Amino acid sequence: LSQTLRSIAPNRRGVLVAAAAVKLSTSSTLRLSSNLPPLASSLYPPISADGRSLSRSSYSRIEPADLLVFADIIGQNHVITDPFEVLAANTDWPRDCRGQGGHVLRPGCAEEVSAILRHCQKRRIAVVPQGGNTGLAGGGVPVFDELVLSLSRMNRVLESVLHLFSAARSTLAETLSAFEVMDAATMSAVSDNLKLNCPLSGSSEFYALVETASCDASGSNDAGKLDKFLECLVSLNHESAGSIDAVISNDSRQFGAIWALRERAFEALVADCGPAGGYMQFDAAVSDRLDMQRLVLATRAEFGQLDCVIRVAGFGHLGDGNLHLVVTADPAGAAACGLWPRVEAFVYGWLARRRGSISAEHGLGWKRSAYLGHCKSPTAVSVMAGIKRLLDPQGILNPYKVLPPSALSY
Repeated sequence: LSQTLRSIAPNRRGVLVAAAAVKLSTSSTLRLSSNLPPLASSLYPPISADGRSLSRSSYSRIEPADLLVFADIIGQNHVITDPFEVLAANTDWPRDCRGQGGHVLRPGCAEEVSAILRHCQKRRIAVVPQGGNTGLAGGGVPVFDELVLSLSRMNRVLESVLHLFSAARSTLAETLSAFEVMDAATMSAVSDNLKLNCPLSGSSEFYALVETASCDASGSNDAGKLDKFLECLVSLNHESAGSIDAVISNDSRQFGAIWALRERAFEALVADCGPAGGYMQFDAAVSDRLDMQRLVLATRAEFGQLDCVIRVAGFGHLGDGNLHLVVTADPAGAAACGLWPRVEAFVYGWLARRRGSISAEHGLGWKRSAYLGHCKSPTAVSVMAGIKRLLDPQGILNPYKVLPPSALSY
């Protein structure tokens, strides 16, 4: 999608700003090996105060007769049972847990999806819809043996809405833009682990990536706006006695190099220690933009001095107050001191006190469902559960996700 947007808004200008006091890999292919991530069901948070573990609900198991029905709907070639392909569908991008699903269906149109779901509703077979399988919260992979409904073949939908983006380009001008921030710890990870060079000299406490997309064929409108923006920063800098450095991209190559610093930030942080138990990431939303920095500093003060902790870093979208907080640590040391439950309780408790949200864009999946009460009242959770039961009376669609199991009963 980002590549498509860039192709229809070619006159995009970016500026990277460093200030003091002021691309994810999408591959989901896994190799079968003995070093498999742990089962999602074994990592699922306790579902009661006495520590009771989640158990599989009484959904029907997939039988050979069901596979014949599915093959009749979508064709035998799109009913996947190969262990290699099925394993890839059971694990999302972090590869820190896996489901136990044994079957993947790949419909090619909405009518086939509808027919599959009618059969699953009739048989009470649990289904997990799956898009690009690049999720980070376990929302698009099974917890137990749910049927994976992959939408990978349904990749022509975008073509029908491209004309809307073209119309937007001619009327909305700079609306297609970005304002991203990274702290020094994030930039250090990008430099240390990915060997990507920042075009700015020296080091700074914060980095901001500002992008505009213009419908002006010459791009001169954007250039003038960026010049004004930098003039404003210089003026603020003189008033606050801070320090500011900046660079404006002059061509698509430099533009891509600047964006790579931000797009590959999470990849760089995970490289600190590998994905197997060596990091925890949060997708927080705050109304006060200064809380983005406050949460990083508070987390760093609480855990940064522990021997097992490698880095506490923050980056995200300044415009909507979306912070990606990442803590990386030595896996063995983190397990020995019970680091991850402590970090999770600290961050979600901090957000609850500041009336923030535990997820801005990554979703709740099953990894955050137990913490829904930190940002939603019991009444709100009850209403959400009522809507779920109304629309999905048998609870077959993506079970064990978003709402805590205690909120639902089928």
